[in-house]
Amino acid sequence: MIPDIFKDSQLQAEFNEQGFVKVKLLLDDDIKKLTSLFYQFHNNLRENAFGASSFHHNKEEKFLIRDTLYPIFLPYFNQLFKDYTYFGSSYLYKTKGKNSDLAPHQDWTIVDEKKYVAINIWTPLIDTNEQNGTLFVLPGSQAQKHFTLRAPTIPFHFQNKIEKVLKDSIPTNAKAGEAVILNQSLIHYSTPNIADDIRIAITSGIKTKDAPMLFHYKNEQNKIERYIMPEDFLLGFENFETDIYQRPANGAFVEYLSEEKNENNFLQKLATTIKNKLLLK
Repeated sequence: MIPDIFKDSQLQAEFNEQGFVKVKLLLDDDIKKLTSLFYQFHNNLRENAFGASSFHHNKEEKFLIRDTLYPIFLPYFNQLFKDYTYFGSSYLYKTKGKNSDLAPHQDWTIVDEKKYVAINIWTPLIDTNEQNGTLFVLPGSQAQKHFTLRAPTIPFHFQNKIEKVLKDSIPTNAKAGEAVILNQSLIHYSTPNIADDIRIAITSGIKTKDAPMLFHYKNEQNKIERYIMPEDFLLGFENFETDIYQRPANGAFVEYLSEEKNENNFLQKLATTIKNKLLLK
């Protein structure tokens, strides 16, 4: 059984069922401070694009961003969570343009999800909506409902069901300083920013306390290799957009795994469950 990570039992129950919760997190002063820091760390923004500080080639700068953000978020995290390990923060931004979207996906499998949980805390610094790149989620699509193994070299498990994923996902439309706390295995995506303002958000990661950090690599023989990784490996890529597709240089090989492909009409059953719950409200 996966240990609880929320202090509030109601939030934990909602998270277990839906794969995400939305909460008020940051005070106004911290929103202003974090916005100011964003511009200090990002001098050359990509145009018409989705960008992230984790894409920076300077590893020391990425660790500096993490170490600057952590003390600001720590008091909030300690109010919400228990028995957890923090593993990093990064800015995410969208400049205006149709190419700033982020396709439906599930974040990498970085813990053994049959024993532990890894969480993405997505916190926008401006109000988000369907015009400026809000976050969409597919409730109930987390690994604890339907197990998937995920890595940059493993195609999105539901790639042949993209239209259904888009149809059944819902917008979170978080306000500035609210946090969408999602299971890293939950299907999610974000629309393009077609508004004038830059959509700035911060993603932070936590996991079950002391859960080993993992990475998976699908090799040329289509075998999946599992590695135990350093706690900070997600910020350690020199060229994130290419290095993630390589066998990890700093991981310890553990075992070979098989990829589970049987969907068992999971998305159709999930859509029916979501619809029935909405009708009951």
